[in-house]
Amino acid sequence: MSDVFIFYSRYDIDFVRHLFDQLARDREAWTDWQDISPTADWFAAIYRGIEAADSLMFIISPASVASEIRTLEIEHVVKRNKRLVSVVWKDTNDVHPAMSAHNWLFLRAEDALRLTPSC
Repeated sequence: MSDVFIFYSRYDIDFVRHLFDQLARDREAWTDWQDISPTADWFAAIYRGIEAADSLMFIISPASVASEIRTLEIEHVVKRNKRLVSVVWKDTNDVHPAMSAHNWLFLRAEDALRLTPSC
């Protein structure tokens, strides 16, 4: 079981890798680049990761909210009544309704709370 499962768009992977490294300092973080063999049922492995996590962190960006796969993941999170943490990396519209029910953490380049000056 992990403390936090991060789901995101591959377009945002540089930011997510940095965020993952920061979280992994004192949390057990998990994302899809870990422990999924090339021959595994990738989607089933993602669902198992969601189910095993204490919290789910969704990285909000135009690419992630447009992804049908991310929408299925969010719906799986909601069905399981999991804690959802919304992190805004890049501004966008049309987020999943489940995202609107929660406060968001802003980690955009222009926000005061940043991981590093380069993010």
